[in-house]
Amino acid sequence: MKRLTFLLIASVCSIILGACQEKLEWTVSIDQWAQDTTALKEKEKEKEQEMIPSYEELMPVNGYYQQGGDCWSDYFFQFVNNNSVVRVYDLSTKTLVQTVTIGNSQRGFVSNCHCNTVCFGTEYYNVEDTFPLIYVSTGYASGGYTGALVYRITQHNGIFFITLVQTIRFPVGKSSWTEFVPGENGFAYLCYTSQRVIYRVAMPKLKDGDIVISPEDALETFQFTPQPDWMSTSKNQDRLYYKGKILYITGVPQNGEVSAFVALNLEKIERETIIDFKKLGLKNESESLFVWQGDLYVAFVDKIVKLVNFIDTP
Repeated sequence: MKRLTFLLIASVCSIILGACQEKLEWTVSIDQWAQDTTALKEKEKEKEQEMIPSYEELMPVNGYYQQGGDCWSDYFFQFVNNNSVVRVYDLSTKTLVQTVTIGNSQRGFVSNCHCNTVCFGTEYYNVEDTFPLIYVSTGYASGGYTGALVYRITQHNGIFFITLVQTIRFPVGKSSWTEFVPGENGFAYLCYTSQRVIYRVAMPKLKDGDIVISPEDALETFQFTPQPDWMSTSKNQDRLYYKGKILYITGVPQNGEVSAFVALNLEKIERETIIDFKKLGLKNESESLFVWQGDLYVAFVDKIVKLVNFIDTP
């Protein structure tokens, strides 16, 4: 009888201990789940903070009539309205190293070239050249044509020389302002001022000489929706082709226009990104958009800044 009572008490104690252990493990699991959930939320919050668009100032600039420009190696070449000079900056040392004069004979078929969009291509004038050809959109029309001027950049004993080697003309047609943007895989893009229509064309070769390209030569046409009302009057600034997208900057703030960064996705045919510079504290006119060391940069009239988290990159 005593043995039976002992076994019964032992059995009951075992059941109670097991239940207590199970409850303890369950409590520990709840606590661990709460800790893991809190940690996950903190990581998600940190990721959201990391994706907020911002900028980092690289260097101040000053001058007059700054317009489009592009970068190769550490050198940033910025053209000016009327195409009279090109300012050459060494971004690695944050210095203006030279101002190159463009003579009248080197200004092509347009006497007043705005140089709104400036982009390096992939073709070299000579296999021994350091820099590929650079394409400068004229903006203003002359004789019924707008277009692009193609320049060769050379450097001798530390001195830069810029020489006109080709002209590409576009009939004015419905738009008196067309920008030429070299792409990849043998393509280029004609971007009209409204940014609603972009034509993909075969990239002209230097051996083609001075040529005329029109929308009728398009291999593909991209039709975008209008810019939103709040930036509908903003004038276009520099643009470039970047990883399947046409990126451009807009606006003359001193005229009441919105200065913004825009990304056009050519595959989806949509305006996927619009970022108002003013909301980031960038209140002056943006002029040049370029890539340096894998990052996007914008040259404003007073400084050059790196854009952080402005677009998703593969």
